[in-house]
Amino acid sequence: MIATAGPSLPLGVLVQHRKCARIRRVKLATVDIGSNSFHLLVVEVDEQGHFRAIDKEREMVRLGSGGLTVGHMTNEAMDRAIVALTRFADLARAHGCDRIIATATSAVREANNGDKFLKRVRRKTGIEVDMLSGVEEARLIARSVSYVRDLGAAPTLGIDIGGGSTEFWILAGGEHRVLVSNRLGSVRLSDGFVHSDPISKRELELLRGYITATLARTRREIAESGFETVILTSGTALTLAEMASAAESGDAAAKSLPPQETEGLELTAEALRRITKTLTRSTLRERKKLPGLPEERADIIVAGAVLLDTIFSELGIRRAVTSDWALREGVLIDFLDRHNPAPALKAGEADGGLELGDIRRRSILALARRCEYDAGHAAQTAKLAKSIFDQTTSLHGLAADARELLEASAVLHDIGYTIAHAMHNRHGQYLIMNSELLGFSSREQSIVGSVVRYHGGRLPKKKHQEFSRLRPGDRKLVEKLTAILTVADALDRSNRNSVRGVQIRLGKHRVRFDVTPARACDLEMWDATRKAPVFERVFGVRTEVGLAVPDQNRER
Repeated sequence: MIATAGPSLPLGVLVQHRKCARIRRVKLATVDIGSNSFHLLVVEVDEQGHFRAIDKEREMVRLGSGGLTVGHMTNEAMDRAIVALTRFADLARAHGCDRIIATATSAVREANNGDKFLKRVRRKTGIEVDMLSGVEEARLIARSVSYVRDLGAAPTLGIDIGGGSTEFWILAGGEHRVLVSNRLGSVRLSDGFVHSDPISKRELELLRGYITATLARTRREIAESGFETVILTSGTALTLAEMASAAESGDAAAKSLPPQETEGLELTAEALRRITKTLTRSTLRERKKLPGLPEERADIIVAGAVLLDTIFSELGIRRAVTSDWALREGVLIDFLDRHNPAPALKAGEADGGLELGDIRRRSILALARRCEYDAGHAAQTAKLAKSIFDQTTSLHGLAADARELLEASAVLHDIGYTIAHAMHNRHGQYLIMNSELLGFSSREQSIVGSVVRYHGGRLPKKKHQEFSRLRPGDRKLVEKLTAILTVADALDRSNRNSVRGVQIRLGKHRVRFDVTPARACDLEMWDATRKAPVFERVFGVRTEVGLAVPDQNRER
């Protein structure tokens, strides 16, 4: 049986503020917008953070059909998607879900009309969708499998065949050795190579050749890492494992197994080769009658089987087992993990007291170090920015996930100097937007990049391309985080940690920054006063910057 409850995950952040002690029972829904099928998972999370599935739905939408090979989703596919997502949204709201967490994969991220489609989804269904990079998709699937299985210290290879892409990951002792995504999927390959019924020898030869060539780099990377066990996830692999199980049992009437029985099925290379031969020699009508094969997969299973069979051959895999947990569960687990308040780190630790979750922290620091950042200035700016954020919650009204994006922006705000001093803000945004920041969605990466670009004292403009692509609410978020970061950066203008702290005094239409110095900080006071008008314009208040009045009683 698949476990539906995990370790305790405190959910204080779900109730708006990191310091709020009240924790309530919540319901969440995740929506996985795949290139082949869409998945909905509805869970209830209790006061201790345990969650249990209360509903699941799957819709074979074929969003990538006819579009993956040309990079453009068809109107018919998008219409089917809207119908399915409307149904999912209605179901999630009927359950009383507090939040719908939706992600899209290769069909959307590769399409030149992907942004237009996501705007239409938002308008028609109210669902906000984040596009995942292929590497982030691989990480989330690995997160899901490692949550439900004890993978131990030995390297484990995971393979997830979707409609548009195949993700590979290797975990060893909880560390990622490999995270790779290839443009190989059952829908993509069916559209590109399978035009005869049954598939012709020439088509089969071209298909295998294309897969082998595309896998070349991934094969080398996996060979360098090595692996001991293999886990298969998602529909194509689960279906092939079901077919192998049905063939072994001799159950001619077998169809798709219930989810709890697809966990831990074994698929050997020999069994997969036999199934692949059967499928490549069968017509569509014949395939629909094969035990263990759902009719809706009969048209794309040939390409999927050839793909997995070629992967087994190229990587030398003899045996694999299945896991029914995949992207949708990984998105949920990652959301709960990231919204669990992380304990503040002790002063002097290598990462400067960052409160980001482990994956995010390592990802941010890896980029910062590659860009030879000033660690002391970054840590001081982040500390001051978080302090201002925490003291002005009644003014900005932002939730704790915005605080994490502010912290990430503060750490990375000067990385553009590694390219050039002139326009370093723009260079910083470029580096962020063209890096693989694990743990961050494409939306979050865009927000961080925009905050870094504008933190110097100039507010963004709609004519700026990256900023204009953001949702209206996210543009407001960028402006607020930019205003906070601009003041925080100014308060370490000399990069010498001259400011010990800042206390905020909020009036009806006034904000005063009382600065407590650690040493002479004339430069910081001057720059903060110069940059404060950005804060004024964003929040509609007057600002003052002054030195904190010493506590006379404490002096005695």
